[in-house]
Amino acid sequence: METKMRRRGSPPINSTNPNVHISDDSTLLQKSKTQVLLLFDELPEWAKHNEYILSGWRPETNSYGECLKSMGYMHNESGNIYTHFFAALWMVVLGSWWSRYANEWYPATDSDDAIVFFFCSF
Repeated sequence: METKMRRRGSPPINSTNPNVHISDDSTLLQKSKTQVLLLFDELPEWAKHNEYILSGWRPETNSYGECLKSMGYMHNESGNIYTHFFAALWMVVLGSWWSRYANEWYPATDSDDAIVFFFCSF
């Protein structure tokens, strides 16, 4: 079986002076406002933990709003985000439902049981 290797891209070049290479994190933040997804070579060093996923990386935004907006498009973390989000939402719904009917079904239950149920559900 033949292994396909991807050629490393060149570092970003400053548009005003093509001889100056950009390497600081502030340019990555500026780039993240215009570019939706990054390639592995464009990631900061701390985020390069999986060399086999070459594309689809979300850029570092330093903004809660931008993180929430990233739920609106597909990237390589979408599956992880949605499985945890829907599971947490389901546990809140299930906990609310259970707390409403628990006293009818199990008269000996009290608030301690509800607290244990809540914390053990996560």
